[in-house]
Amino acid sequence: MFADLAMMVRGAGDQDGDAESARTRVYDYYSLQGEDVATLTSSAAVGSTGAAHDVVKQYEDLGVDELFFNPTIDDLAEVERLAEAVR
Repeated sequence: MFADLAMMVRGAGDQDGDAESARTRVYDYYSLQGEDVATLTSSAAVGSTGAAHDVVKQYEDLGVDELFFNPTIDDLAEVERLAEAVR
């Protein structure tokens, strides 16, 4: 079982990122597929390392063994922060 999540993690540790900006970017990207798809997809965006860790734990508890995180900006530091958050 797998899940696909959008991710924007700005800042280190448990500092809040910019979840609203991530949701906006994801919504804009999926808006060509209709409002329902864009709304549902963008609602899964997370914006902090703590939130990313919590999401991974919740999916693990449901039996999901593979997650796809999609960065919402072109910053490799985002991927590094995500890797630290979900270890």
